[in-house]
Amino acid sequence: MLPNISMLHCAGLRLGAPEFPEPDTWETFEALLSLCRAKGAELLLIAGNLFEQEWVSQEDVERVARSLGSLPGTSVFVTPADRDPLVQTSVYRLVEWPDNVHIFSSAIAGIECLAGKARVYGCAWAAYQQHDWGFLREFHITAETDRAQIMLLPVSLPESVMRDSGLHYAALGIEDHWSGAIRRSERTFWADCGMLTPRDSGALGSYGVVWGELAAEESRFEF
Repeated sequence: MLPNISMLHCAGLRLGAPEFPEPDTWETFEALLSLCRAKGAELLLIAGNLFEQEWVSQEDVERVARSLGSLPGTSVFVTPADRDPLVQTSVYRLVEWPDNVHIFSSAIAGIECLAGKARVYGCAWAAYQQHDWGFLREFHITAETDRAQIMLLPVSLPESVMRDSGLHYAALGIEDHWSGAIRRSERTFWADCGMLTPRDSGALGSYGVVWGELAAEESRFEF
């Protein structure tokens, strides 16, 4: 039987980006942590662009590491994307991350967590321009009924790939704003949450996070 698991899915905070007022960005980050605590999120899925690689300081990265480490009841998974790729000089290499935080690398990896209740997969951008994602189209895992299978995806994939993936939930963070729907095919749910906040006051679309609860009888997700 699929275990009950609660999760918060976000992307695109881009800490350090000069076009985002710094106090507002940090306020958004702290609000995200508060929401995790208030809802008792077991998983925090950050699906890309936590940082702005060219602008964020080591001090800011250390602050993020300490803050995420203050969520001992939450397993945190981060996928570096096009604004903070896992290059040789990546800001993700500047600090030692807490035990509850996992940063994905360029190869697909699956990490077991929550005492075996879930396995979370992901892979990172390893360059600022990365066009060959064909290997993801071949991604498939054996469907399991007693463990949640979740993935952070750095690109969009066709519905046919999602349907046959064997996943329970796929967290995307590619779009600038909320994609508009929680999609489903067979047992797999997926959504692109977009950025947490708009780039400017005139930006269109909705911004925020996806809250989800996987359950044997009925899984629920909302933006």
